Amino acid sequence: MANSNILKNLENKKVLVIGDLIIDNFIFGRVRSLSNEAPVPRVDVKNKISVLGGIGNIATTIKSLNSYPEIISIVGKDETAKIAVSKLEDMGILAKNLVFDHTRPTTKKSRIIVKSHHIARLDYGSVAEPNEHVINKIKRNIESLVPEVDVIVVGDFGEGFLTKELMYFIIKQAETHNKKIIVYPHYAHKDYYMGVFMLAMSDKTASKILRTSELDIEHLDKVGEQLTEYFNAHVLINYPNKLITFFNKHGNVVKSSYNNNMDNNNGNIYVNTTALGVTALGIAADFDFKHVLKLAKIASELTYAKVGATNISMKEIETRFNENDVLDSEHNE
Repeated sequence: MANSNILKNLENKKVLVIGDLIIDNFIFGRVRSLSNEAPVPRVDVKNKISVLGGIGNIATTIKSLNSYPEIISIVGKDETAKIAVSKLEDMGILAKNLVFDHTRPTTKKSRIIVKSHHIARLDYGSVAEPNEHVINKIKRNIESLVPEVDVIVVGDFGEGFLTKELMYFIIKQAETHNKKIIVYPHYAHKDYYMGVFMLAMSDKTASKILRTSELDIEHLDKVGEQLTEYFNAHVLINYPNKLITFFNKHGNVVKSSYNNNMDNNNGNIYVNTTALGVTALGIAADFDFKHVLKLAKIASELTYAKVGATNISMKEIETRFNENDVLDSEHNE
C-alpha cells in the first residue's frame, strides 16, 4: 500500500484531549542596555504574539491533520480565556466543553525572547485543585464524550487541572468504553497514571520520574525497563535534537535518531506536544509501533525546524514518510 494511502488512515479521527489549556505569549525585543533600577537587561519590545499551548497545541496539531479534537479544560472568566476561545474557534475547534471558573485565572505564560534567546518567563495561573462543582462539570463532559471518540489524550502540565480522582475517573471511563489513553505526564503525578495505554514524555520528565540528573542514552533498555515496569504501559521518550525511543511494555525497544541538520537549531518548545498529537492519531489508526514512532519523529523534526506553535501539515508528513528511514529495533518479541 502506498504511503499516502497509509497516512489517509490518520484522517477523520475523533480525539478527546483533556488537561491544562495554556496561552503562550512571546514577547520579542532587543536589549538596549542594563536597567538603571537593577542589574537586569532593559528590553525594547518589537513584537508580541499569542498562541495556544498545553493541550491547545495538541488539539491544533490534530485539527491541522484533518481530524477532530474535542477539548476539555478549565479557563477563568478573563481576557486570556477570551483569547483561548477565539483561537480555538479560529481553528474550527469547539470550545463548548471548556469549564469556566471565575475563582481562578486562565493559565498564561509570557516568554521574553531576545535574538532567539529565551531570557525570562512570566507565569500567570493557579495550581490549586479545582473545586468540587468544577470537577463534577468536567466529569459530566468526559462521560458524554468518551463513548464517541477513537482515543483519549491527557495533557498534564502541572497547572492544576488534573487531580488523582479525576485521572482515575478518566481511566474508569476508558475501561468501560474500551478506549486507549495516551498521557503527557507530569513527574509530580507519576502515581496517577496506572492503567493507561501509553505515556509520551520528554527526556527531562523521564529523568525526574526516575530521579536522575540525566538519562543514560547508552543504556536506554534499562531506562525503558524501569519506566514500563513502573507504569505497566508503553512509553515513548523524546530527546529533542538527539533521539526518539519507544519502549513496548512487553520488552521491545524501537529507536530512531534525528536528522543531523537539526543540530544547530535553537529548538522549539512544542516538539513534544506536536509529536504527541501525531502519536495519538497513529494509535487511533491502529498503526504498528514502528510507524507510530516514525510519525512522532517526523512531527518532532518538522516542529523543531519552525518558530513557535506553527502547525504541521499532512503534506509535510507525507513527504518525510516517503523517505527511506531505518528504525533500529532491539529485543524483538
